[in-house]
Amino acid sequence: MANHQHLKRLKKGTQAWNAWFSRCPEVQPNFSGADLQGVDLRGADLSGANFYRANLSDANLCGANLCGANLGGVVISGADLRQTNLCTAIFCGVRFKGTNLSGADLYGANLDGADLRGALLDGANLRGINLGGANLSEVGLRGANLNKVNLSAADFMRADLRGALLREAVLDWANLSQANLSGAELCGADLMRATLNAADLRGADLSEANLYGALLWKASLGRARLRGINLMKADLRGADLSEVQMGGGYLSQADLSRANLRGADLSRTDLSQADLSQADLYVANLLEADLRGANLCESDLRGANLHKAKLRGANLRGADLRGALLYQTDLSEIDI
Repeated sequence: MANHQHLKRLKKGTQAWNAWFSRCPEVQPNFSGADLQGVDLRGADLSGANFYRANLSDANLCGANLCGANLGGVVISGADLRQTNLCTAIFCGVRFKGTNLSGADLYGANLDGADLRGALLDGANLRGINLGGANLSEVGLRGANLNKVNLSAADFMRADLRGALLREAVLDWANLSQANLSGAELCGADLMRATLNAADLRGADLSEANLYGALLWKASLGRARLRGINLMKADLRGADLSEVQMGGGYLSQADLSRANLRGADLSRTDLSQADLSQADLYVANLLEADLRGANLCESDLRGANLHKAKLRGANLRGADLRGALLYQTDLSEIDI
């Protein structure tokens, strides 16, 4: 039950509350179960407060300090939590639909069992939390800081992750279908077996990321940075990889049939046994690329740089090689 004295002081407004709370730092505010719907607590110091199962729907907590607060089971739909300090706060079992958490600091917060669908988290700091298996479909996470966060098997379907920081994030088996990741930083991220069908990754930085066995049907990766990336056995059928920078990456056994690789930098990339049938490789850079056993049937290799490329055992039947650079290229045992 809520402490009636604490409630009485809180309802006098932020200024009066902060003045009293600063004089009584030993107090642990208790508002559990209280009806605070629509309350204006902008800038209030509510650190360590107990709001367990309180009603905070439509409340204005913009810029408030809720560090370490217990918000388990609260009703928070429609609340304004922009720029709020929520470090180490507890949100167990909370439904965030319609809640604005833009710019909020959620470092180390406990979101076990929370439902973040429909929440706005643009620019929020989510480091130090575990979101493995979380439902984040259609969530706004534009520019959010998710570096090194555990997002294993999380559902990001149609989420807005434009410019998000996901360096070294764990995203294995995550669902990122139709998600907008344009300009996102995913260098060193683990995306093994992740689903990125129709995802927008244009201009994203995926350097050193692990996409082993990932699904990228019709994904847009134009101008993305893919240096050193592991895409072994990935499914990239119909994907747009135009002008990507993938030098030194791994695409062995990947399915790139009908993929758009126009102007792509695939120098020194391992494409052995990859399926590049009907792929568009116009003026692509395949310098020293390993294409042994690759299927390049009916691919467009006009003007491509195949200098010192390894093509032993490759299938080039119906491929268009007009203007291609084949100097010192291994063409032994190829099928034309």
